[in-house]
Amino acid sequence: MEALWVQYGSNNVSNKAQQMAYRPRKAEYIKVRAGRYYYRRAIPESHRELFGGKTEWVIALTGLSATERHTEAQVIAARHNLALSMVNGRDVEAPSDAAMIIIDLKPEGLPLTGPQPEPVTFLRNGRVEAVHRYAVTDDARLRRQAESDGLFVMSQEEARNQLNWQSAQSASAEGTAQDREIAELKGQLAARKIEDAAAVSSETLLSVLPRWRERKKQSHSSWRKHVQYVEDFAALHGDLALSAVTARHVDEYISHAQAQTFRGEPLSPTSITKRLDTIKALMAFAKRSGYTTTNPATDIAPPKDTRPKVQRSWKALTLPEVRLLVAASSARWAVKSPRRHDMATALQILIWSGARGEEACQLRRSDVDLERRVLRITDTPDDDEEDDARPRLMKNANSVREVPIHSALQPIIAEHLKRHSSHLLFPSFEPKLSGAAADSDVSIR
Repeated sequence: MEALWVQYGSNNVSNKAQQMAYRPRKAEYIKVRAGRYYYRRAIPESHRELFGGKTEWVIALTGLSATERHTEAQVIAARHNLALSMVNGRDVEAPSDAAMIIIDLKPEGLPLTGPQPEPVTFLRNGRVEAVHRYAVTDDARLRRQAESDGLFVMSQEEARNQLNWQSAQSASAEGTAQDREIAELKGQLAARKIEDAAAVSSETLLSVLPRWRERKKQSHSSWRKHVQYVEDFAALHGDLALSAVTARHVDEYISHAQAQTFRGEPLSPTSITKRLDTIKALMAFAKRSGYTTTNPATDIAPPKDTRPKVQRSWKALTLPEVRLLVAASSARWAVKSPRRHDMATALQILIWSGARGEEACQLRRSDVDLERRVLRITDTPDDDEEDDARPRLMKNANSVREVPIHSALQPIIAEHLKRHSSHLLFPSFEPKLSGAAADSDVSIR
């Protein structure tokens, strides 16, 4: 069993052997004899008694390639390095450029006659914890992996303050009363810094999205936009840990959005503001959930909209434009299509009610009240709804409402209801569970 191993970041991790790389010591300890490879290393004379009187370690290597044998030898060397360092009372030397350092101090595999490893004490959430296995990393992906393996994981900043706290704990038990008081104050300072550094989370911009949606219950259409904007942010800066997102990242994202175009035109200030609102909302959720201590997007202002007021909202169609739209659509749907009546009536509802396209297309017969002359826009299921129709989707809770039926629209809907007996207002649109409901779950990479 490995007593110490160093893990480096990798984008393609398939198994533990592939995701671990070992930095060689001064010697490879690989010897060849009669065509077979061995790990061979001399035991210092002063320590041989602790290892049963052995003068050297000789262990057959099973790797088929030079890389496999090198890795295997370094695993064995790491275990022996720990045993020797414990005897010498020195810390284990570790590379400074590793993406993650993992220390395994479990006693398995160490000589029974030698000193056994003592657990290391750390401060976390006001409690002292004694652990045999811990890791130090600033990589959010590797941190999540180590936490899932049951390790006590720290950032480099927290690890430095943990050492300061440990030193203060040792010093507080020695020296004069003044020395102990100073050590106690240093320990309190280190403890506060540990709490701040421990707030670093393994959750990233993309990994936290499912939790965010589960908490906020965004509609399908809104959620697609949120995912798009967060993925754009991650594409620009990388999939940052939530605690690593700064105001500079948000500001650069807004500047990046201002340089983008849609259909040959720069993104409107309204569109850019929506992107900023998404990042603000995500970071606000991260702060409330304890994944980060600040919301760096709070003080970032959206770009000023200098367009004339008439250009800042959707432009209403003029009466001639409406007539042209109806004429063109009627001519196009004049062919004998089973959907022509549904499509023509749906268009009339959009023109006269101002409802969203999805709201109109998923209407049920029970949503139409000709006596009160209103359309009920809701996502509340009816008791007699059939199983083949997916639940109605609203943009948000404020979208539930009643829309007046215009006098010009009432005879059109009344005539349409006579054409079929389906509980759906537009049965040919077929809002099946197998399609729409499946599409409602946006995949997170």
